[in-house]
Amino acid sequence: MRRWWAFALLALAGPGAATAGTAPVAADTVAAWSPPDGRVLRFVGTLAVGGAAALAVRGHEDPDLAATRLHDSFLYPMFRAGNTYGGGWVIGGGSLAVTALGAACGDTRLRTTGLDLARSFLLASAASAAIKFPVDRERPSGGGLSFPSGHTTVAFCIVPVILRDAGWKWGAPALAMGVFTACGRMAERRHYLSDVLFGAALGYACGDVIAARRPSPWRPYPVVTAAGAGLRFAF
Repeated sequence: MRRWWAFALLALAGPGAATAGTAPVAADTVAAWSPPDGRVLRFVGTLAVGGAAALAVRGHEDPDLAATRLHDSFLYPMFRAGNTYGGGWVIGGGSLAVTALGAACGDTRLRTTGLDLARSFLLASAASAAIKFPVDRERPSGGGLSFPSGHTTVAFCIVPVILRDAGWKWGAPALAMGVFTACGRMAERRHYLSDVLFGAALGYACGDVIAARRPSPWRPYPVVTAAGAGLRFAF
């Protein structure tokens, strides 16, 4: 089983992983340095931020208090919807539906978006499972496999693809649903705050790996020159 997850992670990364996401360098910036693989740096950086956040809150978690406050929130119906949304059937099935619709309509862009959504879903699911089973953290409600939150990981993995292809008009609602999913998992005492924080980072990082296979004007690239450091946007 674990060997299957390892093969899935390698296969989904796709060919050309050593060059995809590389920052473009203009002819007038010969002295500039840009990372050989931007998506590797973003992946590691995103996981580092998520891991640091999870470690920072781990000693101060109160799942009972969190569940009570989330249940009392006027947004609780959205949190319940998030539990369903992050279960995998919605996102996995939705990805296949988008792919099929694009193929049926002859819309190559829509079909590519659907395929990348599906790839993100599979990669995030595999990555979450690869961590869950060795760690096997006990859930607040009992049982194991608490860290990281698989629902949250799946809910956040499609955000980078949607941002790449549709911008914030559709990316913001997808991000909001990811937050609702995380809150829903804590409201039902299925996860600790650290579980959903790292799950969100892991999901976004996996989605970014897939989204970076194609260039996007929304994606910044870090660049260092003799004059300083900054971000370059590819238009």
